[in-house]
This record gives sequence, C-alpha cells and structure tokens, in this order.
Amino acid sequence: MQKYLSKLTAQNKEQIARCLPPEVDVETMITYLKLVSQQFSAIQAEYGKVKPWEIDAEDVKWFLTFFSEGEYLELNQEKIIPLNRVFSKPWNQWRLSLALAHRQLGQKPPPIHVNAYRFEDNSYWYTINDGMHRTTAAKMAGEQTITALIREERIMLTKRYALCDGHLFKLNDQGAVLMSKHLPRGYYNFLEGLFGVKRHPHNFLELIGEIIARIT
Repeated sequence: MQKYLSKLTAQNKEQIARCLPPEVDVETMITYLKLVSQQFSAIQAEYGKVKPWEIDAEDVKWFLTFFSEGEYLELNQEKIIPLNRVFSKPWNQWRLSLALAHRQLGQKPPPIHVNAYRFEDNSYWYTINDGMHRTTAAKMAGEQTITALIREERIMLTKRYALCDGHLFKLNDQGAVLMSKHLPRGYYNFLEGLFGVKRHPHNFLELIGEIIARIT
C-alpha cells in the first residue's frame, strides 16, 4: 500500500476518486490512506487491545459470548455510549481512512450498531455489528462517546464461573461443573479485572472434590 501511494499518477487518483462517495475529495482520502498505511499495525495494537491487560478485542468478544446465558432483549434503541466501553479492532485500511476523511471534512457519521452486555453490577460493555472503523476513527480523534443503535442486550452471570489452576469453570446453581476451558497465560488477571470472575482459593483437585461432594 505505501509503495503504491508514493507513486500515484493522475490516472491512479482518478481510479481512487471513482471509489469514493461524492462528499469525500480524493486528496483528503489519499492523505489518510498514507497515514493509515504507515501506522496500521500500531493503530491495531493501540485500539484493538483491551487495556491494561493487552488482550485482543476479538478474544474479549469470545468470552462475552461464553459468559452470556443465551437470553437477550431485543432493543433497537439509539443512545450515546462511552467509547472506552466499546471493543473495536480495525481490520481494513481503506475503511479506516474513509472514516477519518469523513471526520476531517466535518461530516456526521451514522450511528454504529452494537450489542450490549450487562453485568451483575449493571455495568455495560459493547461489541460492534456495524461501524468498527467509525468507532476506531472516533477513538483516534479523542472522542469520549459515540451514538449507537443498540440491537440487543445480553445478561452476563459471571458469578457462575470460577478460576482455578489455569482453567475457567462454569458451574450450575448446585455447583456442578457444566464446562471448563484451559486459559492461556495472562488471562487470569484479565478475567478477574474486567469481568469480575473470582479465583477459587483451592487447587484443581480440591475444587473437583468440593463439586463432587455437593452433588452426591
């Protein structure tokens, strides 16, 4: 991309212009294409990781699905939500450049589309269905909030989970193990800090023994 952009001809610019919406001029787009192509890896690392744990946003989305109980409310409500609660990881340089160009030209972007995940302390996190690059552009611009259409709300019940000996356990109401997942190193602090999952004070065998004792 960078090599192509450094040798643009008038014909190349015409080709780019044909791919743009009428409200975005080609020179503004080229400026942002150059910026994004030079820094795209750094942008992905900065905005595609969940701080301070440096966990990839796509992994966080998996855990949100894992923790949700399958029940959800269809909302289709528009509201302003905090950007630091929206997981986003840009993946396309053209789309990110276009979103930045729109902002530079003072054009108001349409609402992003998200799913909301409500935790037991009534805090929310959001995943994006539409508007990944508009969200990243807003974060890069230093915005604190963004307008979003919330499609559905899912309820998170993290009290049904426990961390023990490198595993995440899902328990039923009686304490029996429904599922377990081995965790990569570094995920304990992330799950405890972000989602509030509790560490079990004993080791793996003691936890299994306690669970067996509850159901026998």
